[in-house]
Amino acid sequence: MLELTKETFKQEVLEAHGKVLVYFYKVECSDCKVMNEWIRNMEIEGIKMCQVNGDTQISLRESYFLRQSPAILLFENGKIYNKQTGGCSETRVRSMVNERLDKATMILDKPINEMTLDEMKIQLFDVRKIADPMWARVKLLEKTIEEKERK
Repeated sequence: MLELTKETFKQEVLEAHGKVLVYFYKVECSDCKVMNEWIRNMEIEGIKMCQVNGDTQISLRESYFLRQSPAILLFENGKIYNKQTGGCSETRVRSMVNERLDKATMILDKPINEMTLDEMKIQLFDVRKIADPMWARVKLLEKTIEEKERK
């Protein structure tokens, strides 16, 4: 399993063609220790397997609003298409490869300052459904909506 840093993440994941599984772990996390026993040796046909140390790569973890470890993000052609936070089984990981998050739970790429007020309100409604992993995005959207409505 390829160990990623913020310096290698863009090339190995965001610019990659095809599917990439990224496993975020922390050294002292008990669920991570259990998953480490099998996930680091796991192979899934057609999937590039990578891992990120959440203890040392804090900015990467925070950029995807990951408050809980372990976490698995699945990318296809640089875009997230599925996500799992918390411990899970090998069977669950294998099934995630073919599942897609619905549009409401996708992490949107469009910068907030480029969104219309209506787009922000729609996204705020959708993001609230996701709650914890996206809480930082909710707060930023609320603040930006307030600022734009004052203008």
